[in-house]
Amino acid sequence: MNLTKNKKNYVDSITRNFLNGDRDSSIIKLKDYVSENSDDLVARYNLGFFYQEVNKLDQAVNEYENVLKKNKKHWETLSNLGFICFRKRQYEKSNFYHSKVLEVKDNYQPSIRDIGTNNLMLGNYKIAEKFLEKALKLNPVD
Repeated sequence: MNLTKNKKNYVDSITRNFLNGDRDSSIIKLKDYVSENSDDLVARYNLGFFYQEVNKLDQAVNEYENVLKKNKKHWETLSNLGFICFRKRQYEKSNFYHSKVLEVKDNYQPSIRDIGTNNLMLGNYKIAEKFLEKALKLNPVD
């Protein structure tokens, strides 16, 4: 129990440091930690997020795919993969990931909005309108 708590505290500390601007060192520390604790999905997800934040998208995708190997329904990972695919202009693939998010987290407004936006980019205007209207009903401020 104490070892698990110490590991969680260590990962939390690295995450705080990353969020406070110590990005390079935090990535190195978390990468080392994950190499020794490959089943720690929180750490692996956080490493993917770190990579995403510093625009190392291929490394982020790799870490996120490792999370999905252990938990196919990890909705945060699916959502982030959808966002990365959108940034890469892979709109259909982005829709795939956001649809998977909605299987786990029904009516998750950001995924509904992003499916609408993806379809807009693909020229599927009727589908885009349907999703964007639903997204606006769920969050009129967005």
